[in-house]
Amino acid sequence: IMSYAFQQAGLNVAAPVLMYEQRFGPVRANAYFACRLVEGEELLTLLPGMSDSAKQKVLHAITGAFAAMREHRLSHGDMKASNLLWADDALYFLDLDAASRHRTSLGWRTAHSRDRRRFLKNWQDNPELLDLFANL
Repeated sequence: IMSYAFQQAGLNVAAPVLMYEQRFGPVRANAYFACRLVEGEELLTLLPGMSDSAKQKVLHAITGAFAAMREHRLSHGDMKASNLLWADDALYFLDLDAASRHRTSLGWRTAHSRDRRRFLKNWQDNPELLDLFANL
């Protein structure tokens, strides 16, 4: 499960509680995943109204998360701000269905580029926030 890979990289995820798959040989029919509730707010709605000092905390957390993902060759696969929670001054990743650990640098760089583009797309209508994250 990618939640364990993210945790090993020092990234916050909702703690996994249950994983159940129905398989027929190598074919997965249904899969269910349950995790603990994280009391926080989506960055998409929270970030625009935050104070400048709080935005700097988020920037630091996002920069650190991208660095950890680079070090461990992880990609999220769906870096919408609605898949990122801010709880107790910490960043949490949700929806790891498309997350991957990459074997090659080239594979990781391609996926990282997609993650970065998708993350920046969240702020395309807010030039201040787009500038804040421009150097990721």
